[in-house]
Amino acid sequence: MIYVFRKEKLYTTTNTELLKKRKNYIVVDATGTKYVEKGAHKVKWQGIFGYCIRMQGRVISIEYEYGDNPEPFPLRKLQELVAERYPKTRWFKEECWNSADEFRQAIFACKTFEEVADILMPEQKTSVWQRIEEYFLRAGFLMLAAMFLYHVVWRLIQKFWLWATG
Repeated sequence: MIYVFRKEKLYTTTNTELLKKRKNYIVVDATGTKYVEKGAHKVKWQGIFGYCIRMQGRVISIEYEYGDNPEPFPLRKLQELVAERYPKTRWFKEECWNSADEFRQAIFACKTFEEVADILMPEQKTSVWQRIEEYFLRAGFLMLAAMFLYHVVWRLIQKFWLWATG
């Protein structure tokens, strides 16, 4: 699998099933430096003790440990790896490429590591209005949830009080 990260994160989220299947990954940063991952360990559970509806296994935050000797990694070698492996992934057909050859041409036309990353995972930019709309939508759902919970809890308290006082 090939992943693109826009920012360096202290912890990465995965699930326990993927952590069991984990192999030693290589990480290539924007400067072309290759780091070999030599281990990963659980830092904490995500959510309520790691349970999530959408994922198999329990969700955890992990921290990677890398080898002590980073080395340069040529852009051409990264392009060859991506061009070979990515079309074999299950996500390839979902990304709207007409053919593997078209994808390979686009990858080999890249001049920097960032351009390769942009092809694999384009940066999603949202406008100010889109962010405001999203926040209002979240606030609306939170208010509805609060009103519903208040109503339900109040009714339960009333029923309990009537039962207790007879």
